[in-house]
Amino acid sequence: NEIFIECFQENEKLQPYVAENKYVQQAREYMSSNFHKPITVREIAAHIGLTRNYFCMLFKQYMGKSPQEYLADIRVKKACLYLENPSFSIAEIA
Repeated sequence: NEIFIECFQENEKLQPYVAENKYVQQAREYMSSNFHKPITVREIAAHIGLTRNYFCMLFKQYMGKSPQEYLADIRVKKACLYLENPSFSIAEIA
């Protein structure tokens, strides 16, 4: 149980408050809604109407990490939450 709490707390630190750019906000919302799908950075950038390179630069500027890192953090956080729920099997979570 301690590992889940530690995992959750660590992921909470990964999202500092920033005055967000509207594109970064849209990207974060898209990633939060689609984290369970095999989405790509190119797909996220296209969804918000930016080129991949510009999106990556902008996202890192505002969030302090790449979109790939941020998406991985979301997935880890969600997995930690799901692991606390006994109704999910580890195979389902993976």
